[in-house]
Amino acid sequence: MSIEPLKERLHIFPYKGKYFFLSPASFSCGEISAKTFDYLNSAGKADSPEPGNAVMNELKSSGLISGEAGARSRNINDIQQWRKSYSSKPQKVDSMLLMLCQECNLDCIYCYGDGGEYGSGGKMSEKTVLGSIGWLVGQQAGKTADIYISFYGGEPLMAFDLMRKAVAYTREKCAKASTHINPHFSVTTNGLLLDDEVIDFIVENDLQVVLSFDGPREVQNRNRPLKGADGGSYDRIVPKIIKLLAKHRKVNCRITVIDNTDIHAVIRELDRLGLTSRHLVPASGRIHEAENATVAGKDAFDRICEYYEYDADELIAAVRKRNLDKLHSLTVPGMLLILLSNVKQHFFWCGAGRTATAIDVNGDIYPCHRFVGIDDFKCGSIFKPELQNSPFLEPLIFRNSDCMNCWARDLCCGFCAFTHFAETGSLFRSSERFCRSRKKLIELAVYVKCELDDEALDWLRENDMIEDKSCPLDLF
Repeated sequence: MSIEPLKERLHIFPYKGKYFFLSPASFSCGEISAKTFDYLNSAGKADSPEPGNAVMNELKSSGLISGEAGARSRNINDIQQWRKSYSSKPQKVDSMLLMLCQECNLDCIYCYGDGGEYGSGGKMSEKTVLGSIGWLVGQQAGKTADIYISFYGGEPLMAFDLMRKAVAYTREKCAKASTHINPHFSVTTNGLLLDDEVIDFIVENDLQVVLSFDGPREVQNRNRPLKGADGGSYDRIVPKIIKLLAKHRKVNCRITVIDNTDIHAVIRELDRLGLTSRHLVPASGRIHEAENATVAGKDAFDRICEYYEYDADELIAAVRKRNLDKLHSLTVPGMLLILLSNVKQHFFWCGAGRTATAIDVNGDIYPCHRFVGIDDFKCGSIFKPELQNSPFLEPLIFRNSDCMNCWARDLCCGFCAFTHFAETGSLFRSSERFCRSRKKLIELAVYVKCELDDEALDWLRENDMIEDKSCPLDLF
């Protein structure tokens, strides 16, 4: 029996003394014996042994032969067939990030945005803010029921008056639209300007808050010092975080990881402060000039992958104990639970340059905030009718040879284009370090799925932690 077609669509890996398979073609996964793992691992080699009855029976019972994996499999290189599954025509934008202020009051050691200036600096004019909202609601949203506006910088709260006007004007424009449009708002902030007025505004308008904060005093002060002043930011920011959390729970903490970050110490500090929703981000490469800027090295990625493993076991333990509070306090399981969900397959990591855009202080349009200030990625202006020159209309995985030959392609969708561009200089060459961390997450999702029984998965569904659709391991 030739095992080559089967092996081509399988990823097999050992973990914690066990052996697992993932079929990217069918999104099926499971645990296999050491014998079956060894057989699949040696398939195609000159001295490859015959499988034997026990291995053949396991391959059949796992659905790997004449089962779900085989029946639903597709030629992994059949790109033309894939391209029929989506449209490369420009789509209507429903998510817009406003760079209200390309200035910042912190001097973070790893900033990828030129100290928050993104090459030009400055603040948006009221005309540009209102024009951007008019462009989104009037020309782009179309018949969509929901639009999403994010306030970003630099530090957007340095332009708080503009934020207030933007929210009020958006609600006014949506109320007058010919179709019902429901606006949603978020703000990414370092927390330094969170006073009573700002917090009340956030609560009254139900803004989702993304808080950039690195945890313990010595870490926060080292990584995120005040700009133009002596001393760290920790003691200035923490009382404001506590005050915000007392009134508002829609707060997610963004932790930037560098080589010497003790992730467990960071998480303990966030637990102490009550920041139970959080995500880890390695300090990425940068495009703008930055002297002595810090970038995450191999050690940072190793630390993140090790923490993924820790949190995966914490997730399993929490589910077995039916402990929802513990589940909500974990850092990585949000992604693992997405992987466990049966979500429809997509070809894009995010909506950048398609359904999502970033507007800089001049009204110029970019695929996302991380490309702001890079002229080659400018795709138009809010003062012109159409988006132009977006390189993201066709999935990047179709044009990236690293992705084309990768077992994780169907699940990670090529990941973040900026991270690849910042690390390799090309949208179409992948960052090995970021790819490694995504593959680790996918393997851990397989491990978690195999460790949980049907009752545990049913409990997760009953509590809306995972969905019940068609493909059990599709990321997005």
